[in-house]
Amino acid sequence: MYLYAAIAALPILFTIIFMAVFNWPAKRALPFSWLIACLVTGFVWKMDFLEISARTISGFLSALETLFIIFGALLLMNVLKQSGAMAAIKDYSVCEYFAKNGYTVWRLDLSGYGKSGKYEDGWKVTTQHAAEDEIYALEKICELQGVEKLDLLGWSWGTMTTSEVASQRPDLLKKVVWLGPCFGGAFEATPVTELHGMWVDHTYAQDGGHGRPNGGAKEIMEIGDDWLIDTKAVKLLHLHGAGHAMYLEKDYYQTTREAILKFISE
Repeated sequence: MYLYAAIAALPILFTIIFMAVFNWPAKRALPFSWLIACLVTGFVWKMDFLEISARTISGFLSALETLFIIFGALLLMNVLKQSGAMAAIKDYSVCEYFAKNGYTVWRLDLSGYGKSGKYEDGWKVTTQHAAEDEIYALEKICELQGVEKLDLLGWSWGTMTTSEVASQRPDLLKKVVWLGPCFGGAFEATPVTELHGMWVDHTYAQDGGHGRPNGGAKEIMEIGDDWLIDTKAVKLLHLHGAGHAMYLEKDYYQTTREAILKFISE
């Protein structure tokens, strides 16, 4: 009984080997798996050619039903992609982009975010608190890699935390990149309730609680002109038409990361 079960599993086993070990595409692996299944049924279970053919056709027709469902989803994704709502994601990873260009990339879940420890009181996660996390991480990375300085990239609230790091420990940094800076008063904020609601709905769908600590948001509302930066003292690149998440936007993500790469490589 167990021997027959093991033999019956051979086509599945070979499919896994072809696709996972040899990295074959499905259109190449599955015909070989089908051939193995035919050989097993013919030589072990003594099925004749007519029965094998009939079962092959039946399986093909059943598979078509599944394929139509899948293609329906793919069609929807393609419509979203072509409309600009969702761009192709094969090269969307910022980390992969810089890794392919010779950089070792590190990402940090600040306290209260991601897989780091949670806080009951989100107001406790302040810019200074986050900067301390980043300084500790920078020191540890420098130690592990045997280097003295690193390039640092901050986006949105990350521009505030990384600026705090730069003011406290400039000795750890080669260059600092700020994407979508939110230094108080630098730009006039225009509330768009509906779009914000869409963002919140999708965020909360993944995390039932309010997983976004509010310390940084509170500081942005309080800081006024104190956080304004002197744009004459920095290299400023303005991508006309880009939004806050320019590194993910279809028309701007390539320009954004190419500009970053050029800057940190100089």
